[in-house]
Amino acid sequence: VPEPASPPIPAQPRPERTPYLLATLGLLLAASAAWYTLSRPSTPPPPEPATLIGWHLLQKASPVEAARALRQFEEAVAANPNSASAHAGVAQALLSMASLAIAEKNFVDRARNSAQTALRLDPNLDAAHTALGSIQLFIDWDIPGAERSFQRALQLRPASPIAAYRYSQLLNWTLRAGDALRMARRGEEADPVSALAGTQVAIVLYSQRRFDEAAAQCRRVLEREQTYSLAHYYLSLSYAHLGRFDDAEIHLRRADLNPSVLRTDNAWLELRKGNRQPAEALYAELAEQVRHQTLPASSTLLLASALGHLGEAFAAIESGYRERAQEVLSLAADPRLEAIHADPRWPAFRKRMGWN
Repeated sequence: VPEPASPPIPAQPRPERTPYLLATLGLLLAASAAWYTLSRPSTPPPPEPATLIGWHLLQKASPVEAARALRQFEEAVAANPNSASAHAGVAQALLSMASLAIAEKNFVDRARNSAQTALRLDPNLDAAHTALGSIQLFIDWDIPGAERSFQRALQLRPASPIAAYRYSQLLNWTLRAGDALRMARRGEEADPVSALAGTQVAIVLYSQRRFDEAAAQCRRVLEREQTYSLAHYYLSLSYAHLGRFDDAEIHLRRADLNPSVLRTDNAWLELRKGNRQPAEALYAELAEQVRHQTLPASSTLLLASALGHLGEAFAAIESGYRERAQEVLSLAADPRLEAIHADPRWPAFRKRMGWN
């Protein structure tokens, strides 16, 4: 006789897992998003119009445009005090003005504070690291620190033209010729229409005494931007070394740079042509101002070297070393100072500066 069938076991209700799964998935997504945000280079918000104008003007590399750039960055900071890009621009504009011999009073502290503010506001902004590196290079003469800052900027933004430009300057001044040219070309590749990036390639070629190539590079820049002062300036210097003195004079007149700087360059050019009198007269005038402490001794460096006053030239170097003058920082890369480079005292100074 068959046994009676067992009664069916009623189905147990399955626990509702959907809210749990969604909550877990949400936590995982939030953690992933947090990790990605912390690990990736930041994408800053679009800069304000005044900041964009400031960066554009800064690349003009002329005293007037550098001052205009500073005003644009100041306007951007006033409109948005939390703009890291604007603060970085203030630092770079102040440094550019100093390089172009129109430094503001107390610009050092202000430039440093602006760079530090930019970095505090956005530690992942390439322009902030470039600004800090520029302070370390131009003001502190901290070459290793500046190099780390520029490398970090390029890590954050490999195609940063301003970081490549500043890093190329450092490499050129510290006599790393091949690296300097590669970095300059990297900046040009990042921004092929940038007159500043193109001219930096010419500057490095000029420093390497490749005057024909430097002149050709300057001419290419001037084909795109006919009034670009820095290209006219280095085209003039290149022509002077090539013995093309009439062309050198034409392009030096077209360089809209600080008149006092151009006055010294004109005297050097006349000396190059064999006319010693203008250089001697200007050197005596500048030396008198140095004695009265109305001019830094580094202002006499070019003419002292070119005229063969090497004792005075090395005294100016020592004074500039104490004052952290840019003329001293960049003097190893200036072919016009060949008399200094050939002097027996030069190797000891090179070693002190840590140059190769």
